[in-house]
Amino acid sequence: MESIYINGNIYKMDWVDFEDKSERDEDGLYEYYHKGIHLIFYRDKELIKARIYDDEQSISFMSNPILAFGEEYEGIIQYICEKFEVNKINHLDSKIGFIKSE
Repeated sequence: MESIYINGNIYKMDWVDFEDKSERDEDGLYEYYHKGIHLIFYRDKELIKARIYDDEQSISFMSNPILAFGEEYEGIIQYICEKFEVNKINHLDSKIGFIKSE
């Protein structure tokens, strides 16, 4: 777990590798195979989840990060982009699915 200090607030960030794959077919191939990291940000009792796939340079938040991070949004996004080498930010909109926010 890592701590991020921004504007006097402390966020804890934890991540774990993941693999999501189908059963193998007769030829030993997967119908789908995804690999990456799950991230979780903690602040007080607030929990913010995100995912980065290995084959993409984007992070996908499971909720709107602008609302979740508030004034610290820009600082946290800059930190994430540098640490995980991502350059696109997506978030889940419950009405229409994932949307690109930057």
